[in-house]
This record gives sequence, structure tokens and C-alpha cells, in this order.
Amino acid sequence: MLHNAKVVSRVLALGVLTACRFGFDEKIYEDACAATACVADEVYDCTGAHACDFGCATSAPPHCLALVPSNGITVALLAGATARVFNTNLTFDTTSGAILGDAGVVRDAGTGVKSGIGFAVIDEMGVFSASEFSLLGTTTWTAAGANSLVLFAANSIAIAGVLDGGANGTVGGPHGDNGGIGGPRDSCDGGDGAYKFSNTTGAGAGGGGGATSGGDGAATPADVNGATGGGGGGMACAWPSTVPLRGGSGGGAGGTELMVIRGGAGGAGGGAIALVAMTSVTIDGAIGVPGAGGSTIASGSGGGGGGAGGAVLIESLTVTLRGSITANGGGGGASVNASPSPVSGERGHFGDALAAIGGANGGNGGTGVVAPTSGITSGGGGGGGGAAGAIEIKSRAMTLTGVTSPLSVRSQAALE
Repeated sequence: MLHNAKVVSRVLALGVLTACRFGFDEKIYEDACAATACVADEVYDCTGAHACDFGCATSAPPHCLALVPSNGITVALLAGATARVFNTNLTFDTTSGAILGDAGVVRDAGTGVKSGIGFAVIDEMGVFSASEFSLLGTTTWTAAGANSLVLFAANSIAIAGVLDGGANGTVGGPHGDNGGIGGPRDSCDGGDGAYKFSNTTGAGAGGGGGATSGGDGAATPADVNGATGGGGGGMACAWPSTVPLRGGSGGGAGGTELMVIRGGAGGAGGGAIALVAMTSVTIDGAIGVPGAGGSTIASGSGGGGGGAGGAVLIESLTVTLRGSITANGGGGGASVNASPSPVSGERGHFGDALAAIGGANGGNGGTGVVAPTSGITSGGGGGGGGAAGAIEIKSRAMTLTGVTSPLSVRSQAALE
């Protein structure tokens, strides 16, 4: 005999929970959840409805569309990378995976996850992964090493301070070519200028090539035997590039003879940086990968060529730029240096679209809007300026009111 029979049914978003009281015994039966499904721009599962900002994918299992990063980076790299990186001044070593801060080691060298921060080398990229990267407004992060720098966040990246992946002197930024010091160079690098013994002067070297060709180095002054030609600017090149992520080319060396520099070393190429975040990237500070200026040795002649700017890739569902992203080329070295110390053309400008100025009679660096210029002959040959690099922003929702130099390429981020 059934006493106090009561049936109460509650319909959930997916599935039915039924409570039945038979006599004084109560048993709860919960139907299995129905299959996860997309309804317009929402995905429904056992926990309810979830809004999808960029649409719902019906492929099994149905899910909100998510970012698919470029360059072979996958979400598997985020496993175990739970740290929020927001320390003060940091240096990222893209070769070893070490991160150094003001107070010492933040992450030890080596691959895998250490201190909640992952590191892997993929296609000449050093990929650091974490839950979040946040660069404070009063701090600077720098990078160096043979590989390009990638910061990969499961959530967001915010840059309010300075992120510097540029070249310094003859040392390239992450994955950037070193500056010429006499020796074989490839066609993207600036050519070396020769030395002319009959009037003891050096010719200028060519600037590194990038988005355009680099500026040419100037010849030596002519004498009864004629002039000695300067090095040619590096050709417009596939590098620097954002996909694949590659750094900039270096400038040649001025006044070389049998691979011995009698002029000045070339400026190195800017590095390559990618900021990849699964939700958002916000830039209120400055990101730069400038080429270095070419130099002229003490009391010598024949300027080194400026290094080309590097490459910056920003990739996320939402990108906001109110600060600056720059990949400007460096200035060429002076034709003559009367000082007792080496002098250099300017490093590519950081934070604006102004050309780096070469040393006296050296060519100016490129900015993308303005091509690099060639050196001038005056007592020796000035070095040519380095070319600008490459900037790309891949996103589904962009708010870009800041500065990019050169102008950025804008494309749709891939989703699945």
C-alpha cells in the first residue's frame, strides 16, 4: 500500500532531477545529463548555460570558441603553469629558460614547469608559460638569448611598464643577428665596407635589411687610385617576421680588410617577441625591439651599419593598445671619429616613430614610414641605417589607439 505518495519533478537546463517519496523512504534519482549543446552563442552543459563571447562551436564536444595560437604553440604548454608573473625588473633568458629578478632567481634554468612557470623551446622560440603576466608601470623586463621570446598566458597579459627585446651594440636581441665584426654575412645583413690603404680611410658598411633594404655604406674619398666602395645595405628580407617568429638582421662592419675591422662594428638586429594570451592583452606601456646603431672606432674612420628592427606579435581574443609597439632600425656609424673612444649611431627609437640618427655622415635608421638612409663620404664613409622590422596584431576584438612603428599588420586570430 502506498502512503503519502508524492512526486516532485524539477527540470534542469539539461536533465531531470526527480524526488519520489514512497511511504517513509525517500530516494533521489537523477537522470544522466543530456549531451552538451550549443544554443545560439551559449553552451549548455550539466552546470548550466555559459555565454560564449566569440561563438559556440558545435564540433564534439560543443564548446565556446577559443584562441588557436600561431607558430605551433598549444594549450598543452599551459599544464601546471599556475604562476602569476608580476615581479619587478626581470630578465628572460630564451636559451636556458632562466628568469632573473632584482632579488635573484625567479625561475631556474631548464625545460618543464619550475616555480609555476613553464619553459619549452619550439621552432627557435623560448616559450615561457604562466597563468598571467603583468608588467607594472615602474618596471622593465628585458630578454636575451638565441631564441625568440614568447610569453604565453592561460588568462591575460598586461604591459604597463617597458618590455625591451632590442639589440645592444653588437649583441642581438632574442633571435636577432649580431652586428658585423668582419667576416662572412648573409644577404639580409649589411655588407662590410672596405679599407683603403692609400689614403688610410675606411668605407662605411651597409645597414641591416628588414621590411625594406638597409641603407648603403658610403665609399672612401677618392684619390689617384679612385675610391673604395662601401658595403651595400642588406636586402629587403623575409626576416624579421612574426610567423615564423624571427629577429632582425645586423649591420655590416666598416673599413674592413681581410676580416680585420679598421672602421667600426655593425649594430645588431632587434629581437623577436610574441605576447600570446588566451583571453586578453593590454598594452599601456612600451614594447620595443630596436636595432642597435653602428659604431666607429676611436680615432678611426668607416662607420658600421645600423641593425634592423626586430619583430613583435600580439595574439589574443581581445587586444587593447594605448601605449606603443616599436621595431625601428638603428642609425649608421660616423664617417670619422676624432674622439679617443668609440662612438655609435643612435639605437632605434623606443616609444615613437622617429628615425634613429646616424653618427656624423651616417645614415638614419628606418621606421617603416621613413626608409633608412645611406651614409655620406666625408673623410671616410658613413654607415647606412638599419631597416624597420615587423609588427602584427592577431585578435577578434581590437582597440588600438597607441603608436606602432612600423605600422602594424592586423589580422583575425584563429579560433576553434
